[in-house]
Amino acid sequence: MFYNICYYFLIFFGYSVLGWCVETIAVSFIKKKMIWNRGFLIGPYCPIYGWSALFMVVTLQEYYYDPIVLFILACVGATVIEYITSFVMEKMFNARWWDYSDKKFNINGRVCLENAILFGLLGVILIYFVHPVYSQGLSMMPITALEALAIVLFVIFLIDNIISFNVVSKLKLDTKILQDSTAEINAAVRAQLRKGRFFTKRLLNAFPSLKTNYGDAIIDRLRKILDSIDFHIQKERDKAKRKAEQQKEKIKKQKQKMEVKKKKKKQENKKKKKI
Repeated sequence: MFYNICYYFLIFFGYSVLGWCVETIAVSFIKKKMIWNRGFLIGPYCPIYGWSALFMVVTLQEYYYDPIVLFILACVGATVIEYITSFVMEKMFNARWWDYSDKKFNINGRVCLENAILFGLLGVILIYFVHPVYSQGLSMMPITALEALAIVLFVIFLIDNIISFNVVSKLKLDTKILQDSTAEINAAVRAQLRKGRFFTKRLLNAFPSLKTNYGDAIIDRLRKILDSIDFHIQKERDKAKRKAEQQKEKIKKQKQKMEVKKKKKKQENKKKKKI
């Protein structure tokens, strides 16, 4: 029983990582620059791909000899998972993490035909080519090694989820607070964002089309605040660097003066000895 849980978790985790790799390469190709920052979580994995792959592996193997049905069911299954994920995350965090409203044949901006077809193609590739190799590799692992690997990866994945949910919860609070625009509130949000700006920036960069239910302008304000914080932090660093350089130069000059004094004293002592 425990072995089966570990086995299927590694299937979920492995395809979450593979999905992250595929999306990173695809987005980098479209943007014509390397984009590492993808997904809700900090680590290099996108769970939506893991859940979709797990669904396909568990339920679609029986359609191995019927590629058309396999393709259609992969399209439908992955699209349903994407829709549910978008809906649940919006209800939890009051934000729309991705929006396909500008694409043809979309449903409430949560899913679209283009993505469904891509999911279908990936599903066919998964069942025919990728999973047979991956599952064989897992089956060849000693039971103890497989279970140990699953436990370690699960702990890492769990910690990542806790940190990421904490970051998003704070982001949700900040967007809610920013509805009231006062100097006191802005200062409070700035202080909060400054503490965890790395994770917040990572999240906003991962979802450039992020929209909040409190209004689109709120996210723009958050981005501006973060940019402002970065600017001031850089100024502080530059100031500290200049101060350190000045201090270093001051110490250097003091050493030089001391050396000059020592030389003079030596010369005076030599003169006295001669006399």
